[in-house]
Amino acid sequence: MRIRPSLLALAVTIAGCRTATIATTAEVPAPPNGEMNLVVLSTTDVHGRMRGWDYYADSSESIRGLTRAATIVDSVRFANPGRVLLVDAGDMLQGNPFAYIAMKQFSSSSNPIISAMNAMHYDAAAIGNHEYNYGIPYIMKARAEAQYPFLSGNIYKPGTNVPVFQPYIIENIGGAKIAIMGFTTPGVKVWDRHNVEGKEEFRDIIESAKRWIPEVKALGADAIVVTIH
Repeated sequence: MRIRPSLLALAVTIAGCRTATIATTAEVPAPPNGEMNLVVLSTTDVHGRMRGWDYYADSSESIRGLTRAATIVDSVRFANPGRVLLVDAGDMLQGNPFAYIAMKQFSSSSNPIISAMNAMHYDAAAIGNHEYNYGIPYIMKARAEAQYPFLSGNIYKPGTNVPVFQPYIIENIGGAKIAIMGFTTPGVKVWDRHNVEGKEEFRDIIESAKRWIPEVKALGADAIVVTIH
């Protein structure tokens, strides 16, 4: 099958209301001509920006926030039923006073950033370096709450070839098998050394990709989408 990808990078923007019926990928049959247009939507460096509000300036912010991204995502999905992937490239959980208060005072509650991304029906998210600022347990709690996978194919348990996170997933979209892979900057081992040393290993992205790409191809992937931080 020939797959023609379209990529739309969204300004970081929690989910808005869904009033339209949006077809799932399972509802869309394979195209008769063996071709499919795949639309990939991506956010990155959300850094706790939920609403269009600048907590430092204590004023509205017109260009960023998941609330704004959510309306775009819904519109694109409505226009392209069953052909849209929504991924994030990392740095979701840290970055502004909202994210800090969510971690500091409401750590026993559901993570509001994850709840927002669940409502937006993300397909997958890569692990960013700033995910580690609040420590590994905070990441693992967020991962347990997420209804989408946290991906990273180059983070390993120390001294092993066992990945800490899923390196990839494969989704069936319109009769095509689409692999989504995630990777994380190895700079984490320097920037958050006090949180990760002896607990997780961050290896070269290219070398790690060489391990996983043949595996997803052997599983029949027609195309590979990579989200990387």
